[in-house]
Amino acid sequence: MSQNKTLRKLFSEKLSPCLKELGFKKKNLNFYREDNNHILIVTGQQSHGRFFINLGVSLKCYDDFIKYFKKDPQRAEECVYDCRIGNLIKGIIFDKHWNIYDNLSEEEASDVIEDVWRDFSTYAVPWINLVSTPEGFMEFLESEDKIVPAKSFLYPIILLCLGQKDKSIVEFETEYKNRLKENLDLIKKSKKGMEELDHFGYELNYKIGINCIEEMTRHVKAISKKHDMNMDPDAWLDGVNYKM
Repeated sequence: MSQNKTLRKLFSEKLSPCLKELGFKKKNLNFYREDNNHILIVTGQQSHGRFFINLGVSLKCYDDFIKYFKKDPQRAEECVYDCRIGNLIKGIIFDKHWNIYDNLSEEEASDVIEDVWRDFSTYAVPWINLVSTPEGFMEFLESEDKIVPAKSFLYPIILLCLGQKDKSIVEFETEYKNRLKENLDLIKKSKKGMEELDHFGYELNYKIGINCIEEMTRHVKAISKKHDMNMDPDAWLDGVNYKM
């Protein structure tokens, strides 16, 4: 059985009917569901004989934070949170894919289709149902099952969307300081590399570290001002000279 025929059979017999029942509509190469609060996207990705399922969710309360997140994502990876179905399966260190290539026998193709469907129905469908509310999305982010790191300041922003301003401020400061440490380490290592070795990569990483700190500082200040949160990232720097 050809690769294309196997994929058509997978979608027509398994994935498409399920996603349609969940309220998704096909949009280009994606399945797309939108309501007043959410955008959910499911994408099948084929690469060199390997098949992946990508999942993405966006909350429309992110309109205030459009500088960091796309208002109208078209693919799962453009959403505020995205992962692959393999990331939802406990015990898998690396992502899971399925080998779908030309010249599969009918039996091999059927086995692959059933394996994809088993994982999709067992892991993707419950995930879709869970993250379909801000509260469920928060539950997922707080769970131990979250393998893929959240995008910058996602957790405190959701808290703010849910009206938990005090907790959001605490989490903004915690994440800011964690990201500050990461970028300071990058700057320090890059500075040492620039001094010891004349290599463009060190200078580039040095600039990336500085830009990240400056960008997240501006971002937090803008959010603080708009939502009257009284956050002061300059104080969180605690006198650190990151342009060392």
